[in-house]
Amino acid sequence: MPSTTFLLLVLLSFVTNISAFPFVALVPVSGLLAAFLARDGIECLLRECCSQGVWFNQTGLKHVLTHHLHGQHIVTERVFHHLSAHMLDRNPPKALALSFHGYTGVGKNFVSNLIASHVFKRGTKSRFFHFYDSTIHFAHRQKVHEYKVRLHKELREAVSACPYSVFVFDEMHNMPSGLLDVLAPLLDFHESIDGVDFRRSIFLFLRY
Repeated sequence: MPSTTFLLLVLLSFVTNISAFPFVALVPVSGLLAAFLARDGIECLLRECCSQGVWFNQTGLKHVLTHHLHGQHIVTERVFHHLSAHMLDRNPPKALALSFHGYTGVGKNFVSNLIASHVFKRGTKSRFFHFYDSTIHFAHRQKVHEYKVRLHKELREAVSACPYSVFVFDEMHNMPSGLLDVLAPLLDFHESIDGVDFRRSIFLFLRY
């Protein structure tokens, strides 16, 4: 990696032979099944759910940051520290916001993917990982109001589904002016915004 390039981090089953049991034995089995469904929801049987999809691998994160992010010791230390503090805090004061600055190829998306891979079992394939590219998702500056409404709705729905949702906003320098106004309240010290608590969520901003 050329010495002129840099990445600046800114803080901002159990199997049972049912036929072997008498009929009466099916009663507690069905009761256990009902309890399972009530506790975790049938959603977890059909698709990824937040209670089982979030899996913060602190040890793994430390290892990959140390051994695969070359020449970025400051980023390694700060990303590990702040992400660990946020994920291990049962009641964080506000959402975690990290901003990565640097030229193309210095590792902004790489670090974002590492974070997702150590927060979710499915990594970037998790339905709780949300990626926005300003040049694609917010390409027309004249539609900024439409983007605000849509983005606010999507963020609320995402965090309602999983408080630990991760949002990545790439090409921030190309984002239409004023669109960030939607994000500001979500990153502040608010217990609830429109009935949704954003304090456990993670926002990653990538730009030159």
